[in-house]
Amino acid sequence: MFFKKKKFEREGDRIWATSELKWNGMVDEMIKEQNQYLLILTTAHFQKTLNEMRQQFQRKNLNFKDYDQSFNFHMGELKEKRAPILLILAEKLSELDTCIQQLGEPEIKNREVLMIAAEHHPLKEGDEVLFSFMSRLTCRSRIRFHCALDEPLFKLFGGERVLSLLKNLGWKEKDHISHSVISSAIEKAQEKVKQKARGNQRVDSVEDWFHYNATTPL
Repeated sequence: MFFKKKKFEREGDRIWATSELKWNGMVDEMIKEQNQYLLILTTAHFQKTLNEMRQQFQRKNLNFKDYDQSFNFHMGELKEKRAPILLILAEKLSELDTCIQQLGEPEIKNREVLMIAAEHHPLKEGDEVLFSFMSRLTCRSRIRFHCALDEPLFKLFGGERVLSLLKNLGWKEKDHISHSVISSAIEKAQEKVKQKARGNQRVDSVEDWFHYNATTPL
C-alpha cells in the first residue's frame, strides 16, 4: 500500500548565545514537547557533534535510542503517549527509509514527526540531506535547527558582533532568538563557504571540515 508524501514544515532557527545554552535549551524543549509528537529525531552532520549531543542527553538522564549502539526500534512504540527520541547521524538517515512507509498507518499518520538538527552543515547541500529525508515521510513533520553564536559557521558573519548587538537590544542570553534575518545570514554564509570550498571531504567535525575543505581557515 502506498501513502501520499506530506510536505514538512521548517521552523525558524533557534539561535543561542553559547553552545552550552544551546544543549540545555534543546533538551529542555524535547522534554516539554515529548507528548506532542509521534517521534523525535535528533541529528547532526558531524560525528563530534553527535557524540557531544549523546553526552548531553546522558548527563540530563534523557531516555533516548542511539542508532549507533544496538539500535532496536519497534513501530508499536510510536503509539505510546511519549514520543521516542532517536539519535542518528545525518548521513545515516537514508537507512531509516524502510520504516518510513509504516508512518502512514491510520492510527498514527495524523501525528507529527519532529526532527531536531544540532547544527547546520557548512554547505547548503549538506542540509538538503535532512530536507530530502523529511520530504519522504508519509506523515506530517517539521524540522528545527538549534545553533549557537560561538559555532564555526557563525564566525563567517561575525557571531560575536551579532551577540553584542542583541545584548544592546535587551536580549536575555539564556533565551533563544528566532529571526528571519539571522536565518538568511546563515544561508548567505553557506553560499560564501561554497564559493571558497575546494571540496567536501568527509570528516568527523566541522572544524576539520573547514581545515580540509575551505580555501581559507576560519
